[in-house]
Amino acid sequence: MTPKKYTSKIEFNKQYNSLDIEVKYERAYSKEEEEQIRDYFHWRAKQRGDIVARGDIQVHPQSGDITEEIISFRACIGREIYLGLKRVQKNAPYVFPLLIKDLNKYQESNPDKTELVKHTIRGLEKIIKKDLQKQKNL
Repeated sequence: MTPKKYTSKIEFNKQYNSLDIEVKYERAYSKEEEEQIRDYFHWRAKQRGDIVARGDIQVHPQSGDITEEIISFRACIGREIYLGLKRVQKNAPYVFPLLIKDLNKYQESNPDKTELVKHTIRGLEKIIKKDLQKQKNL
C-alpha cells in the first residue's frame, strides 16, 4: 500500500511576520526504522539487567505499517527553518510537491505575501534537490 493522504494548513503570523505551516501526511515505516526501535528496546532491557534475545522483541509500528504524521514549522524571510524537514522528504517524497502547490494557491489569494511564499518554496525546493543528489550518489 502506498501512503498518499495529505493535508496542509498555511496561516500568516503577524507577530513573527512568518508563515505557520502544518502538514499531515501518511508514510510507511521502513525496515531500518523497525530495527532501530528493536535495538533501542534491546538496549533498555540490558540496562535493566533483563536478558532478552533481540529477535524476541516485538515492536510496533513494523516495517510497511502506514502511520499518519504531523509536522509544523514557521517560515521567516532571512531564516533557514528546513533542517528537520529533510526527514519528511526522505520518508514521504510526495509531500513537498503538494505543499508547493498549496503555497502557490495561498500566494494567489494573498498577493501581499508573495516574497514570503517564494522564500518558503525556495527552501523546500532546496531540500528536494539535495535529496535527489544524495539518491544519485548512492
